[in-house]
Amino acid sequence: MNQSIFQLLGNVVSADFYLYEGNDIALISDNNAYNMKVLVQEALKLRVPNSLTVIDLNNFYVVMIPIDHNQTLTMIPHINTTNIPVTYRDITKFITNIHSLSALAYQLITNHKNPQWKTHIKKVPTAIQRVSFPTNKEIGTYYVNEQLIFGAIKDFDFNRFNDALNTLTLTKHMGETFETNNYVRGEKDILIRFVALLIDTVIKSGQVKVEDALKVQDDILGTIEFKKDQPPFTIWMKLLAIECFKRLNQIKSETALSLAEQVALYIQNHVNQKLSLALLAKKFECSDSSLAHLFKEKYNVTVGAYINSHKVDAAKYMLTNSQISISEIAYTLAFNSPSYFMKVFKQTSGMTATRYRKMHG
Repeated sequence: MNQSIFQLLGNVVSADFYLYEGNDIALISDNNAYNMKVLVQEALKLRVPNSLTVIDLNNFYVVMIPIDHNQTLTMIPHINTTNIPVTYRDITKFITNIHSLSALAYQLITNHKNPQWKTHIKKVPTAIQRVSFPTNKEIGTYYVNEQLIFGAIKDFDFNRFNDALNTLTLTKHMGETFETNNYVRGEKDILIRFVALLIDTVIKSGQVKVEDALKVQDDILGTIEFKKDQPPFTIWMKLLAIECFKRLNQIKSETALSLAEQVALYIQNHVNQKLSLALLAKKFECSDSSLAHLFKEKYNVTVGAYINSHKVDAAKYMLTNSQISISEIAYTLAFNSPSYFMKVFKQTSGMTATRYRKMHG
C-alpha cells in the first residue's frame, strides 16, 4: 500500500483514514483534525462483516470498508452528522459520495475493483450535550462591548449585532492574542466559548426551543473543531457569529407558523427520519387527536399521507439521480423494511419503484 496516496486523498476529500490490521489501528492519512482512534475502536465493534458499514456514532460518521478477513479500512469525513443537510437531494449526494470514496479507497489498497458490498447504515443514539465554560473576569470595555453583542442577538436586531461585532470585545482580544502566538487550539476554544454564550443567551430569552438552539450549536461547534485552514481570527469570529444569528432567526420565524405549518415543515426537512403522528405529537407537545384534526383542516390530508407523499418524492429523486439500491433508499428514508417501502411507493405513485427507475432513470 502506498501511504502517500492516502495522505493526498485525505487532504483532497477532507477525511481521516485508519487501517485496522490484526489488533493494530494506524492512521494512514496526515490531516487528522482530531485523534479518532477511540472512535475507530468503538466503530469496529459495530461493523457488519463483509459489508460496507456507515455508522452514525457520537454524532460522527464512521465508514467501515472491508478489505479482507484481516484488514478493515475506516474513513471519517471531517463533518459531524448534524452538519449533514436533511434534504433528500443532499442525502442522496452524501451517500453516493460515500460509496464512490469507499470504492476508490478499496482499489487503492488492493489494486482490485471493489466487490458488490451490501451496505448497512447504523445510528447509535446519543444525548445532546451542552458545552459550559467558567465565568471570565471582566476586562473593561472589551467586556461591555461583548455584552452589546449578546443584547442584540437576544432582541434579534441584526444592525446592532453587526455593529457590535465590529468593536473590540473580550473574545476578539483573547482570540487575537492566541493568533499572534500561533496557538490554534486556543483560538478554537475561545470561539467555542463565544458561540456557546450566544446560544445560551437565545435559550434564556425563550424565543427558540432548547433542542433547536442546541442543534445549531452542535453544527457550528463541529465546523470550528474540524476547520483546518482557518481565516484570520476576527473574520472567522464574525462569520460564525452571523451564521449563528441567521440560523436562530430562521428557527424563530418558523416557530411563528401555525402548529400544522410547523409540522408540515418539519416533515419536509426530516424525510430521512422515522415519522408518525404519535412521534410528531410528542415532539410538538400536543395530543395525537388535536394534531390530526388541525393538520387535516389545514392541508386536507392526514399526517400519515403527508409523510408518505414526501418520502416517496424523496425516493423518486434518488431513483432518478443515483444508483443507490431500492433497499438502501428504503432504509435511508427510515422505512421499517424494503417491502413496506415498496408497498407505500406503489400505493402513492401508482407504480413500483423498479418500474419508476426504468422509466425515469
